[in-house]
Amino acid sequence: MNTESDMESKPSRWKCLAYNSVTVNLPKNVIQFSLGFVLYWVTFGVFNPLIFIISISSFLLAYSSVYLFNDIMDFEDDKEDLEKSKWKLLVSGRLSIRGAMSLYILLLLLGTGISVFVSKWFTLILLGMVFLNFLHSSNVTRLKKSIPKTSVNMTLIEFLKYSAGWFAFTSDLSKFPFWLMLCFSIAYTVVYIFYKFKFTRELLTSNKIVFVTTTLLFLFSYGISFFIYSFSLPLLFLGLFVAVTVVFLKYFKIVGYKMKKLFVIEYIVLPIIIISFLLLIHPSVAELNQNMTKSVGQYKDAAVDAMPSGLMTEIGKMDKYKQLEDLEAGIRNMSKNLSFLPS
Repeated sequence: MNTESDMESKPSRWKCLAYNSVTVNLPKNVIQFSLGFVLYWVTFGVFNPLIFIISISSFLLAYSSVYLFNDIMDFEDDKEDLEKSKWKLLVSGRLSIRGAMSLYILLLLLGTGISVFVSKWFTLILLGMVFLNFLHSSNVTRLKKSIPKTSVNMTLIEFLKYSAGWFAFTSDLSKFPFWLMLCFSIAYTVVYIFYKFKFTRELLTSNKIVFVTTTLLFLFSYGISFFIYSFSLPLLFLGLFVAVTVVFLKYFKIVGYKMKKLFVIEYIVLPIIIISFLLLIHPSVAELNQNMTKSVGQYKDAAVDAMPSGLMTEIGKMDKYKQLEDLEAGIRNMSKNLSFLPS
């Protein structure tokens, strides 16, 4: 028999419909998708509103399916979590596993079906994100239980998510900000790991190699982005903003393990990232950024000379791929060459 406290703690139907795994992640996903779109807009100066509406609708539908799949896989574990039992549709009893699976398939089919009206590249990116999330959550692979595996897989997922908005409009690789996307992807992955595995000193010491590697790769990708892309002003601002934010969160001890506390980070930091680049559309800000980029360019050659020659050679090889079609042709040629190797 339910006690009065149990009845009070049971979430209402409308609260569950408004506050669940899919809906609480929608704003975050909109913001992340928009980064690629904003960078494309700032770089090329044009965009097609119709393609934006179709692509973001397709992305949100297809990607929302991964949260339902994750809830199905985590059903038994979530039942033991008091917080999750209040807002996850399955464990709150507002949605059956069969219903969740049906909704999962429906969202996935709708999202991928609409994506074909954007481009084949956009569809492939969408399918790539869904597949990597399957590896993340599936009881067969369960990559989410391992910090090293999570760090790699989640970085790939976030890289595709941030890049989707770019490749919804173009297949251009020559101007694609690869290192910038990698920088943001690593940063998000680290925040996710701290939240998911509960940040402690023991967590750092027991996974020292993972965190040292991700930190170095983050700093390297940020530094490369600062020197080779024409986003000097936003990157300088974001670097200072992140430094101040880290100190602020540590001092006031805001970082916690509750979902609502994670929202504080996601819905303050992520919008500021978008706004900082979107401001480049304003002529005065664009001129200031251009002047700063020219000043930074004076130190670019010195920085390049200081880097290992082998590394710069590998980075330079990426320039031969101007379009995704060039990359596709390169993969095909590689496959043909491999097929002629003796077995």
